[in-house]
Amino acid sequence: MEDKKIIKMVLTAVLAAITCVVTMNVKMPSFGPGGYANIGDTMVILGAFFLGGVYGGLAGGIGSGLADLIGGYGYFVPGTIIIKFTMAIAAYLVFKVVNKKSESYSNRIVAVVVSAIAAEIVMLAGYFAYEFIFLSYG
Repeated sequence: MEDKKIIKMVLTAVLAAITCVVTMNVKMPSFGPGGYANIGDTMVILGAFFLGGVYGGLAGGIGSGLADLIGGYGYFVPGTIIIKFTMAIAAYLVFKVVNKKSESYSNRIVAVVVSAIAAEIVMLAGYFAYEFIFLSYG
């Protein structure tokens, strides 16, 4: 039992590092106050699927937060960690609910797509709220 927990923690750290690298290296400037769009969200969602909600959320939140910190967006780090963690939890829970109805391959694809869309909605709403409330944008 202890070995499984250690393996999961190591995989969480590795996925956090991969998330950071992917987020930092594949990005495009976005409209708005100095942010950027990236494909790091794919790693956040994959982490939720492979590691589960909490460990996937930790990997996504820490990895994305480190990318913001290293990239000079330190004022986004607290929000990013919370938002990406919440994204992973949402993706995991929605996947479990949608996939529970039927374990068929086609239903699994639908569950992945629906859970990814739900996670992205959480991300958009989270950043909107964070920028509006804490950064006084808009």
